[in-house]
Amino acid sequence: MFTTQVNESGKLTRDWSKYTKALMSERHDFLILLYQLCGGIDQPAQHRGRPRLLLRDIVFSIILKIYSTRSARRFMSDLQDACQAGYIGQVPHFNAISTYLMNEEMAWLLTRLVEISSIPLAEHETEFAIDSTGLSTDRYARWVDEKEIAHQKREWHKLHIMCARRSKVVTATVVTPSAETDGARLPSLLEITSRNFKVLQLAADGAYYSRTNIVRVTQVGGVPYFLIRRPLLPGGRWEPSACNIVLYLYARDRASFLKNYYKRNNVETAFSMIRACLGTSLRSTSRIAQYNEAICKVICHNLRVLCRAMHEEELSPNFESVASYVARVEEATRALAETISGGRIILPKKRRDIVAEGLDLFRPGDESEETAKGPQDSQDISPADKKPEGAKAKRRKSPKRSTEEGGPQQLALFER
Repeated sequence: MFTTQVNESGKLTRDWSKYTKALMSERHDFLILLYQLCGGIDQPAQHRGRPRLLLRDIVFSIILKIYSTRSARRFMSDLQDACQAGYIGQVPHFNAISTYLMNEEMAWLLTRLVEISSIPLAEHETEFAIDSTGLSTDRYARWVDEKEIAHQKREWHKLHIMCARRSKVVTATVVTPSAETDGARLPSLLEITSRNFKVLQLAADGAYYSRTNIVRVTQVGGVPYFLIRRPLLPGGRWEPSACNIVLYLYARDRASFLKNYYKRNNVETAFSMIRACLGTSLRSTSRIAQYNEAICKVICHNLRVLCRAMHEEELSPNFESVASYVARVEEATRALAETISGGRIILPKKRRDIVAEGLDLFRPGDESEETAKGPQDSQDISPADKKPEGAKAKRRKSPKRSTEEGGPQQLALFER
């Protein structure tokens, strides 16, 4: 996985003895890691009604059911074995598993588990790739064309992931309808990844090439390697300097740029690993359950990656609890908000005029020399420099600056 060797013919190879041992003990290690991951889930408070099942047991059962790739009824024997081994305290009914899988609040918890399951590899990964793939369902969409002929097409959902280059672990994920664009999901996935990992490079295809996405990558300290559809300067009225980073890297050394860009193929490898082991389709019937099932596939993939890392890299994963992880993220967000509102971010003097009204991001009293001059300074101008009274003052038209997405308003937050 991480340590690859080069044989006599110059090809990369792995330690096959460790690889074989990892696959032979994968299911045993998977149960242990899943038990540790679900152990950090706190039980919600209940004040009335019948005692509910433990939430950690329900999540354990749902993820193990997705890992088995079998129906809920056929999966009950595996769940009974897990109960006898002490991984869960009570065997839930198969209808209870399906009911919790259709819960909208379960998606938030499963997404947090994806992030927590990737943290043990944070010290080993600095290069990432992003892409999306389609997962089909058992339902069909019907429509009628202009000739009033009925057609059917299988429905599918889009799974967006950001994965690490070396281990293929997924650091952030989201499931959207099939019509959702890819580029709109990069900021949220990148924000989640940058909390737990140090992002130095990000490779993506042409669907993610936009001013907003390039600016976001540079803000977290990474270098964007996005596919350039046309080797031309970006069109438009005014472009932030960060948008030309990709074009500069491409023009300076095309071979090096393409070498880093083709690291994007690692995300395709991650999709292939998910499809080969966990299936290419979603078995659930409702839309919410299908979304949760897709997220569970990503959790299973991360745990399988950790199982291999335990044998090939001698890694000992330790998972953070959900409550402490959420508290840490909220504290980091609160500290960032206080930094911005407290005036500790100083903007360049030439860009202060483009900051939106109501945003006081620079320290009061730090004015430029031009604004400090008053009417009393007009007498220092020599008579030779004065313009005739009747002459009209000619002003050079400045280029119209866009305040749309990716414009100067975003550039002001990171330009030095």
